Amino acid sequence: NESKERLGVGYTIHWRAIRSRSFGENRFPERIEIDTPEDLLSLAGRSEAFSRLQRAADRIRSAFGAVDELEKWFATKANWEKMEREDTDIDGLLAVTQHFLTHPQPDCFARELPVPVDTKFIERNEAILRAWLDILLPPSAIDVNEKKFARRFGLRDGELHYLVRLLDSSLTTELKLPFDELSLPLRYLSSIAVADVTVIIVENKVNLLTLPRRLRTIALGGVGNGVVQLAKVSWLASSRILYWGDIDVDGFRILSTLRNRFPQVESMFMSCDVLERFREFIVPYRSPTATSLVNLTEVELRAFDRCLAESLRLEQEHLPSEFVNAVLRT
Repeated sequence: NESKERLGVGYTIHWRAIRSRSFGENRFPERIEIDTPEDLLSLAGRSEAFSRLQRAADRIRSAFGAVDELEKWFATKANWEKMEREDTDIDGLLAVTQHFLTHPQPDCFARELPVPVDTKFIERNEAILRAWLDILLPPSAIDVNEKKFARRFGLRDGELHYLVRLLDSSLTTELKLPFDELSLPLRYLSSIAVADVTVIIVENKVNLLTLPRRLRTIALGGVGNGVVQLAKVSWLASSRILYWGDIDVDGFRILSTLRNRFPQVESMFMSCDVLERFREFIVPYRSPTATSLVNLTEVELRAFDRCLAESLRLEQEHLPSEFVNAVLRT
């Protein structure tokens, strides 16, 4: 009753006639076949969904061409299931993607993009847009070190403010800054006309605030892992840079990342000698991202290997001010 010969779509029954003495000739089902993709989709109750998927695929290929990586993305079940859903706004996805292709790194907030989508559209569709933009944008338009969507693709995102301390009061006039202690977003920090200075980058805010006065020295930081964003500050390339982080796997990871952009970075207090000297402050700590690192000196590498092997952490705020100040004044 549910076969194709009755309904016009679905499975086809192939019959075989069998004669017996008791019952005469009768037809028995020999096999059942599904003849066409349309029959299969009808039986699965997926005809409309598959039509939506076909239309979406056709429109995306028409917009961006037959891109191998995009075809691989489509071939993943979780991805084509998104494309077949009734609530997936293909028009919006295409419009946003096209805007990034023609205006890479737009330097505005997501809601300011001149695209006819609602203000939460990018946030709701971030996974799809991220995959498409990673495939379609040129490498120069992607900050591969950024995981957050906005920063990865050049949108503004309530930028982190970096605490700035001018350890030499004469720099206040030279740099035309109103105070010797202030916080600045990255784009303004990048615009300061700086030359011939030493820069101390400190993860911990309290440590930064207690640094001693020092000739032609600027202290930056107070944002934990956010210090890696300082790689975008071009004037740091011509500065002497001292980095002071926790003596643990994460601290050395940040140091290694900074040296990818600024190979001249020198570490402060990040050695086995300091570990031993203040061993009473060491606590157990296992980094969730522990891995081997490059860009470390032999001294740093020994301390890193020990932290990794023994799951150790010595937080920078435990180092006495007298010890820190004595080193910085030399």
